[in-house]
Amino acid sequence: MNSFRNNLTTAIGVAILAGWLISSGPFAAYAQTQTSAKPLRPARSVTGSDRPITTQSDGSTVKGSGTAGMIPKWLDDRSIGDSIVSELNGNIGIGTTSPGSKLSVAGMIETTLGGYKFPDGTLQTTAATSGISSVVHNPTLTGNGTGASPLGVAVPLTLTGSTSSPIVRVTQNGGGFGLEVINHGAVAIVGSSITSIGVRGFTQSGAGVSGASVSSHGVEGTSQSGAGVYGSSVSLHGVEGTSQNGFGVHGIGTNNIGVVGESNNNPGVEGDSITNAGVVGTSNTTAGVAGFSQSAFAVQGNSPNGGGVLGTSVNNAGVQGISTNNIAVVGSSINDTGVFGQASAGHFAGVFNGDVQVNGNLSKASGSFKIDHPIDPENKYLYHSFVESTDMMNIYNGNVTTDANGDAVITLPDWFEALNKDFRYQLTVIGTFAQAIVVDKVKGNHFTIKTNAPNVEVSWQVTGIRQDAWANQHRIPVEQKKSDRERGHYLHPELYGQPEEKSIDWAQHPEMMQLLKQKSEQMKQKAPANQ
Repeated sequence: MNSFRNNLTTAIGVAILAGWLISSGPFAAYAQTQTSAKPLRPARSVTGSDRPITTQSDGSTVKGSGTAGMIPKWLDDRSIGDSIVSELNGNIGIGTTSPGSKLSVAGMIETTLGGYKFPDGTLQTTAATSGISSVVHNPTLTGNGTGASPLGVAVPLTLTGSTSSPIVRVTQNGGGFGLEVINHGAVAIVGSSITSIGVRGFTQSGAGVSGASVSSHGVEGTSQSGAGVYGSSVSLHGVEGTSQNGFGVHGIGTNNIGVVGESNNNPGVEGDSITNAGVVGTSNTTAGVAGFSQSAFAVQGNSPNGGGVLGTSVNNAGVQGISTNNIAVVGSSINDTGVFGQASAGHFAGVFNGDVQVNGNLSKASGSFKIDHPIDPENKYLYHSFVESTDMMNIYNGNVTTDANGDAVITLPDWFEALNKDFRYQLTVIGTFAQAIVVDKVKGNHFTIKTNAPNVEVSWQVTGIRQDAWANQHRIPVEQKKSDRERGHYLHPELYGQPEEKSIDWAQHPEMMQLLKQKSEQMKQKAPANQ
């Protein structure tokens, strides 16, 4: 504004100067001196150099030359020539022959007395010599707008508003990300919300939310009662996280789901990691990770060396996946566990409401069935333990009655001998004192028994050791030495008076277990006292 007022007042002064040159300057002075003597005759048109302009009969002449459009000046008492003042289409120029305004000045303008008076009556007698003195702004900017302190964006940048529309909106019409944040030492993007979603992304053909980090979480969302991170996509991943050494996606929810992924045609949540868990979810009262999908994987985790999907919970399921037409939770790993679940004592690391299929060996500390008690289903459960063996043994049994000669043939399924070998027999007579023997062993998928009395009922049992292709390639070892990493650690260290750090999980995944322990302690501190 100061510069504008300086230019305006200077323009007014120069206009006054131009008028003075014509009416009160040298031209007027010369005319007045000539009038006192003899008036000059009207000058002729002059086109050449130093062509005389004849005055009155005394023969006095004025010499000089001029340029069209230029206002002349006295070079001496008898000669005129071009001044630096021009006139074009009613515009006056000083130092220029092509003025574009009423007054155009090519050069510096100086006022030495009085200052400039504006139409509103204000008078300006001085101006700052270094431009703008300062700019008033809110905390989103830094600097005062001067050369020594230019304006900049404040770090950290805080934007506060009370509107139903987004405070920050980024529109990307090209092929890149709408928003990309790179952090080499901490979380790239953190979203937190009291009553809704911490971070939410929508896309038609790309990742709804994508985060990449070298040493920490790619995307982290924290929420008190809504989803920590929410991603929705029509044809790609709703949320995608990639990490070299930390978690690809990390969601923490106090009273709701830590991470929610929804997709129509692709994985709702996918996590990829080189040396750690692809997806980690922690929650106090509900699912740590939940996935919803119409036709693809709801949750998918891939890791070359760490857990593909890792879920932890204090009081509920660590990982939860829901799908309409495809797999709800998928975990795959090249060198480690595809899916790892851990829960506090008294809770389940994994819960399956429905049939479960295991395409491989199943290892467990114990096993049982659990059903509603047949006599008191409303108030009790009934458990039965599994029958264990050092062999991959199958058991077959039944009852048969011998004929009048004391003979009976027990026919077995047509696949019996293809599946089993090393048969063992048990015979028990029922209802009478008699003897029973196996006359012919299993051959052609049947065997024959005989009693020393006719028409005797016999209860029989045959066991066999599996010899199918899978069993032959995957015999279960009865005894096995622990690896160098596992030695000194236990499957259940608490049974031997050892701390949890002595567990096999700590031996195999120390970094992951340390982080899980820290997260578990943090969740316990945040959990209500009555839980």
